[in-house]
Amino acid sequence: MAPTGGFRGLSTRTKGAIVSTVVVVALVSLLIAATSSHSKKSIPLFIFAGQSNMVGIGSTGSTLPANLRTPRKDAQFWDRSAGAWSTTPVLPNGVYGPEVSALRRLADKLHRPVLGVKVAENSTSLATDWNPSSPNGYYAQMRSVVSDALLARVKGEGLPEVAGFFWMQGEADAQQAATAEAYSANLNRLISQVRTDFSADRLPFVIGRIRVNNPATEIGDNEVRAAEDQAAAHDPNVKTVSTDDLTRIADFLHFDGPGLIALGNRFADAYVTLKH
Repeated sequence: MAPTGGFRGLSTRTKGAIVSTVVVVALVSLLIAATSSHSKKSIPLFIFAGQSNMVGIGSTGSTLPANLRTPRKDAQFWDRSAGAWSTTPVLPNGVYGPEVSALRRLADKLHRPVLGVKVAENSTSLATDWNPSSPNGYYAQMRSVVSDALLARVKGEGLPEVAGFFWMQGEADAQQAATAEAYSANLNRLISQVRTDFSADRLPFVIGRIRVNNPATEIGDNEVRAAEDQAAAHDPNVKTVSTDDLTRIADFLHFDGPGLIALGNRFADAYVTLKH
């Protein structure tokens, strides 16, 4: 019986070539179909961590400016209690930190949507509370919270991916000579562990450099500040930002609302310089 279909009358060699071409086209089509749902670019996620000046304790009683209260889909904050992204800042008891201005400035400067996760606690030390080796410390908590956020996809966007880390801490360690002296080693370990845990060996790390000459921290504030500067001097992906001129509340230690907003803007600007 004579063969039927489009191959009738063609040589065996030609038939083979056509079949091979069809197979290749089919495989390419399947690959495109299989990856189409993952074709969106990842969305940058920024971590904000530290102690009271990252919490924003000095903003108590200060009203967040309207331009920072307006919901924005391109700058979303992780709401830990809801386990979801929020288009407005999460402000427990009305308190806000530098993440509010930093995240929106990052969205503007990077010209793309961004996400922010904050884990911070008053009066916490890098030597103890934020020790990456502590299974029940704030570092472990931060890692868990960020891991949850990384699984929460924003509609219309790719999967979140850690893109930068902002750190405002050091005053607690400056109150004791031993923890101040250990701050350099502990800070380097923190940076290394963050990069390991989030699979980013060159992850940009921006540090708010602590102030000096405060009676509460004068025991070791110079050592802590020097450690922060040394971390930036020895790593091209680490940068410090000055806080010396930021406005403060009466205790001299904590930045007020405008000071925290200015700090957030400096965080974002420093990050952009690291990425370019």
